[in-house]
Amino acid sequence: MSTRKSRNTKNFKPSEVRESINVKHGKIIDCEVTLFSIMRDEYYFLPAFLNYHRSLGVEQFIILDDKSTDQTREFLIKQQDVVVLESNVRYGDLVTLKDMSSGRAGPLFKEIIPDLFLKNKFSLYLDADEFLFLPPSISTIGEVINYLTAKDELAIGASLVEFFPKRLQRPIGQNNPSNFEELLKSNPFFEPIRLLNFSDNGWLKYVNKSKSEQLFEQFMIGSESILKKIERRVTGKKLRLHSAKMKTPLVYQGKNMMRTGSHATNIPPAQDLLLTIGHFVFTDRLSEKIEKAQLWQSHSGAGRKYTAYALLLEKMRSTNSSFLSNSSTRFKSTTQFLESGLMIWP
Repeated sequence: MSTRKSRNTKNFKPSEVRESINVKHGKIIDCEVTLFSIMRDEYYFLPAFLNYHRSLGVEQFIILDDKSTDQTREFLIKQQDVVVLESNVRYGDLVTLKDMSSGRAGPLFKEIIPDLFLKNKFSLYLDADEFLFLPPSISTIGEVINYLTAKDELAIGASLVEFFPKRLQRPIGQNNPSNFEELLKSNPFFEPIRLLNFSDNGWLKYVNKSKSEQLFEQFMIGSESILKKIERRVTGKKLRLHSAKMKTPLVYQGKNMMRTGSHATNIPPAQDLLLTIGHFVFTDRLSEKIEKAQLWQSHSGAGRKYTAYALLLEKMRSTNSSFLSNSSTRFKSTTQFLESGLMIWP
């Protein structure tokens, strides 16, 4: 018998999603730097994630716990600077949008939460496995906000850079990385290749492949019949595996600016400015994350990307392959991001 859980077949209205969000623990305060996120079973990353972003000046974390089954909620409730939100709508539940099409609730949550709690101020959005890097001359997120405010800018984009180890890591154990240094020590490499450029109309566009896309291509994952079947079932279109290379993490909610879904805004972000987000995909937790993503089916395309990751890990294990390419570089400082175009700062 399959253990796969069925997705909720009800289509919620956007107003129902909005009304479903409530504060489970803590009290939202008025402060300069708030980070909000949506998490489900992310206890592995939490100690490092919270401590690292506190060191960058985050004063408050607003986190929607998507009915975690691990220690995520218990850990969050113990943190004095964390406000825990909850909802009876799940991240992967379907929502009827304005054009009468259906979409997942997750991207809508990312629009609603800042509108509910963070109006007329900047807020930072990151997933649990993402860590924001600032320019060498900047030590806090507040300084970035001050710079954007002085320039009358309402958002700044970021290159989403995947970090990885030399080889596949052992399955997850009992010990989480307690700080960012431990996480970086086990995943120290990245590809110093520019991912984004500014188009003539001001929007960011992709210019090179992410590390995941390079690996999918190297191990011919896109040719797998199982992925083609999933893609046809979900979209009816030809298979095209990709991973996100861009986010707009810091956005002012107001003055006609707002987040639209997971990665973008309705107005182009600041021109010729880019931060960098370290995305820790290939940790010792990846196998567990793949298993849960395939069970939940809450990600886009019924989690087809995680099916691709499962096939990738299987092929890499069978050949004892390394993640490293000829260009792979060990991270030393954010100057490397500036030199490679993954970060732009005056």
